[in-house]
Formats: sequence, C-alpha cells, structure tokens
Amino acid sequence: MEGVRTVRLVAALAVAAMLAGGWMMNAPVDDITDTVRDDGGTAPTFAEEDSSGDSEGSDGEPVLRRGEKDDSDDSGMDLPTRLFAGGVGALGSLALGSILFEAMRVTVLVALVSPMLARMKKNREDMLTRGRLLGYLEANAGIHFSALRDALGLANGVTAYHLHTLESQGQVISWRDGKLRRYAVSSLTREEVSRIRNPIAGTRLAILEVLAESGNIG
Repeated sequence: MEGVRTVRLVAALAVAAMLAGGWMMNAPVDDITDTVRDDGGTAPTFAEEDSSGDSEGSDGEPVLRRGEKDDSDDSGMDLPTRLFAGGVGALGSLALGSILFEAMRVTVLVALVSPMLARMKKNREDMLTRGRLLGYLEANAGIHFSALRDALGLANGVTAYHLHTLESQGQVISWRDGKLRRYAVSSLTREEVSRIRNPIAGTRLAILEVLAESGNIG
C-alpha cells in the first residue's frame, strides 16, 4: 500500500526529534558546555571586573562578565524547543489527517498498528476474521473501510491489519476514492472492477445490455 513507508519514516523522525529535544532541555548546561569543549569548540570568555570598573576590552568592545549571557546564544537555546515542537507537530499532523481522511487513516493504521499486531501469534480467530472479511467483500464489492469495519463490528487496527494481510496475499484489492479507500476481492474480472470503480458508467452499460438482450436496440 502506498504511503506506508513514508508514514513510518515521518513517525520515526518525529519521535527521534521529541526525544532529542527533551534530552537537550533537561540536560544540565555544564554537560552541554563540556561536550562543546571536548569537540574542540570555544566557550565564551569572561573577564573579571578590574579595579577601574570598565566593562570594555582593549578594542572598545564589551567583554562578558561572569553571570552574564550573550544575546547571540538565545537562538541556540531555542533548538531543543524547536525539535520537540517539530516532533509533536509531525505526529499531530498524522493524527489530524487520520481523523479527516479515511484513506490516510488506513495508511497510518497499516504503518503503525500492523507491525505490532503481526508479532502476535496467529490463531484460529484470525483465520475466521479474514474469512468474514472475504465473505463480506465478495457480497459487497467496492465497500469502503469504515462501512466494512462497522458492518463486521471490528476495531480500526484489527480491520486494517487483516485487510493489509489479505491484500499482500493477493486475495483482496483496494483503491482510493476521494477521502475513502474501497475494497473488493481479487477474483473479480477487469470489467466488474471497472463497473464498481465507475458506478455511473457501469449502470449505463448494464442498461444497454438489458435493452440489447430484449431486442429494443437494433
């Protein structure tokens, strides 16, 4: 299914950014300074206040005293916050898209939930659930994800996992229809799939076939 790898990559990067940002925000400043020094960086120098009380160096530039912070470092201190906010924003975008678009919801469920369910031991109940899905799809070709889930009384993750498994085995086909994702059994012919994907054209063709068989069309 298209988009599964992209969703997994975005989720992994978002979690990594949140962890890195959280660690940098909670890490002591001394540890970060020591790390910079170990890497060969130079820390800002501080000058002791001399007897005259001047705060300018020999070149007329202000010299930092102990306890003072350089304004240029403010942007660097925002990096942990930006990392954490970026990770939260990415995960929030996936969640919002899953709420608004059924096609994206299926992709997110397959990308994030299916790997966890796949680790579970296969049992007889899984086979029965897939059999129910195949039977319902055979009788209701072209049904979309939410309708199929509600009709069988299954959870989002369970439905997405079993549909993805059946599709990977070649027993089920799916396609995107606007905000929805529709499913059908793979045993359908190309003409039947075309009629399902284009119901208006399929209905017209069926009417013409009935009229031709009845002899009303020369």
